[in-house]
Amino acid sequence: MNAPICLCVADKLRLEPLLSHHDHGIILHVEEKSTLRKILSKAHITDRESELEDRVGLYDRVTLVSPSDPLDSFVLEITMPSEADLDADRISVAIPVSLAALGRARGTAISWEMPSGLVRQMTISSIVKAAEPAVA
Repeated sequence: MNAPICLCVADKLRLEPLLSHHDHGIILHVEEKSTLRKILSKAHITDRESELEDRVGLYDRVTLVSPSDPLDSFVLEITMPSEADLDADRISVAIPVSLAALGRARGTAISWEMPSGLVRQMTISSIVKAAEPAVA
């Protein structure tokens, strides 16, 4: 998880309120807040399309593939916690896999701890950018 992180200004502005206790009743766990705080503090923040086109942002559709088994893959869309819908593969940004992928480039290997305690590793194989930024 040491690859550079790059986020757009709008995503940063959407994510910062999650670090407070007053974001419309959404409360993140201490670990999630800590990880999100680290991501936001390390991230290169920009609105240059050329820097963002191959980076995972909010509302993008991301395909993750296992490095050991190309048939082991899944697609997710990273959303704000209140918009998550597992049946539609819309995953909260507060979930470890989302935090591992956020701001990372296509081709980057990411890893995260699963609820079972096992560490999962996958590669970001494709990013389909959101048609237009969602309203904050």
